[in-house]
Amino acid sequence: MDIAHIQLAVRRHIANAKKALRRPKLDDEAVHDARKALKRARSGLRLLRPLDEAAYRRENTRLRNAGRRLSGVRDDKVLLARLAELIDDEKKPARRRLLDEAHALALQAPYRACATRSSGGR
Repeated sequence: MDIAHIQLAVRRHIANAKKALRRPKLDDEAVHDARKALKRARSGLRLLRPLDEAAYRRENTRLRNAGRRLSGVRDDKVLLARLAELIDDEKKPARRRLLDEAHALALQAPYRACATRSSGGR
């Protein structure tokens, strides 16, 4: 595979990540698809590293940071699911109330990592 093909593949993976995040319903699958596409883009970028170290570092940092923002979304979803499980399993009313409060607070957090996208931020 030549350099032009690798560059094209990297651009295609970045476009796929953007496309996943533009879906009308930004759900777990969309976030997962975007994260996968960013990981693939970074993988292709590593193949181009010997050509321009400075460009590699700059673009790798940008892609890594984008992926990290999406990791927060995934973490929020896992937290919500775990809190729901704990609430279901808890027998003591006082502990259940505390877990309910924690769950209510956590409900305010999902997709906050992508909220800047819809509000015009970067």
